Amino acid sequence: MFLYQYDDHRNPRKYIPGTVWVRHHLDELSLQQRIEYALGQLRPYGGLHSAVYVVYFWETIEKVTALLGDLDAWGDVEFVTDYVPQDEDDDTWIVKITSESFDVATLQSLLTLEFHYEHALEPSLSMRVLLYLHSHQQSKYLFRFYDDRGFDEYRWFKEQ
Repeated sequence: MFLYQYDDHRNPRKYIPGTVWVRHHLDELSLQQRIEYALGQLRPYGGLHSAVYVVYFWETIEKVTALLGDLDAWGDVEFVTDYVPQDEDDDTWIVKITSESFDVATLQSLLTLEFHYEHALEPSLSMRVLLYLHSHQQSKYLFRFYDDRGFDEYRWFKEQ
C-alpha cells in the first residue's frame, strides 16, 4: 500500500499522512467476479452518509438517459461545464451526482454498463466512474474505476 495525497484524478502522487492508496487489478477474474469484487470492497464501510458520483460519458445524452433513466432520481445532478472538448465531434460530458446516501444497486448498474462496454456486450455505455464516499466517522473514500481491468481506492482517515 502507498500513502499519497489525491489532488485530482490525474495526479495522485503527493504524500500526505493519513491517506492510503490501493490499486486493485482484476485481470484474472471473470466479468461478473470483477463487479462482485468491486462492490465487495464497499460493503465493509458502514455508516456512510453521503456519496458523490462523478461520471465521464462518451455517449450522447439520449443513449445515457435511455439506459439510466432520469438522472435527477439519483440525487442532485450537476453537469460539469469546465470540460473542453478535443474536437467538434467530441461527445464527452461529465455529470456530478450528489446523494445523501450510498446505494449499491446504483453503482452496480454503472459498473455493469461500463464493464460491458469494455467487453463489447450490450447494454453498455462508454464512461468512467469516480465514487466519493463520506462516513459518519469522518473517514473519506474515493474509488476510481478506470475500466474493467481494475480500480484505485483512496482512503483518508480522520486524524486522532
